Amino acid sequence: MYKLSVAAPSRLTTDRKKYKQLKYTIKSDHSDGRRKFAWGLLFLFLFLLLATAVWIILRFHAQITRQDQELQKREEQLSEAQNENALLEQRLEELENEMDQLVLGAVSEHGVKDYRAYLTFDDGPSENTLRVLDILNEYGIKGTFFMNGAESDLAKQVYTRTIEEGHALGNHTYSHEYRQIYQSWDAFYREIQQMEACVKKQTGYAMPKIVRFPGGSNSASGDAAVMREIKSNLERLGYRYFDWNVSGEDALHSQISASEIYQNVVRYVEGKNVAVILLHTTDKTDATVECLPDIIEYLRSEGYSFHTLEEEDAPTYVVFSNGSIGS
Repeated sequence: MYKLSVAAPSRLTTDRKKYKQLKYTIKSDHSDGRRKFAWGLLFLFLFLLLATAVWIILRFHAQITRQDQELQKREEQLSEAQNENALLEQRLEELENEMDQLVLGAVSEHGVKDYRAYLTFDDGPSENTLRVLDILNEYGIKGTFFMNGAESDLAKQVYTRTIEEGHALGNHTYSHEYRQIYQSWDAFYREIQQMEACVKKQTGYAMPKIVRFPGGSNSASGDAAVMREIKSNLERLGYRYFDWNVSGEDALHSQISASEIYQNVVRYVEGKNVAVILLHTTDKTDATVECLPDIIEYLRSEGYSFHTLEEEDAPTYVVFSNGSIGS
């Protein structure tokens, strides 16, 4: 009995220690579980937040893409409409040209038709320009020269002779560089002003406000909207621009012969009461100079009188025909 009464407290103490240790373990495990659960909720929240953000971004991107596609489609439709409008405007000008041709071709009360020829020469100044001036003086007729910019003794001589001998000196832009001049209205007008200043500086004369577009007023080298703006602004500033309806096609290639140029003029003049004839005076157009007397004599034999595009009634309605080679 005595031994039992001594051992009992010792086991009780041990049991208490085990109980406390077990209680601590349970409490620790419970705390770890709560922490893990909290971290799980946090990760779930972050995942949902990230997924929501990705969904919003993808939806926004899809919406932007749709808007871009719609905008591109509308721009394409606008471009097509502008091109169609440009074609309609060109066709309208061609119809007006045909109508004016019929009016001018009407027989007068004396039964005589009015045949008018406008000899125009693009792309000088050059030695060939001087040769053309000599020929025109020999025949006692005047021409129209649409020239580009140059500053030299030759250029000064050509510009001065053209004006002082009674011919029309028109503006063909200073550089004739399509990519440069047709970038915008401002770019085109700078070229016009630069050419005017070039002639004024070397001759003391002001150029008449007549213009020929390099490639023609319906040139495909310029954006349709830009070309419309250029034409509108030129007219607003008092300029007149001129195309052609007859071409010698002497700028087609460097090997073209004088006979070919002459035959081209004869072919294109046929049936026209008003002939605005496009020729060139560059260093490579010797053949043009060679056949010019034959062209003049043929036109005279057909009853044409010769005029310049500086005259008040000059035919601004004549529109460049796509069948002719540009200047």
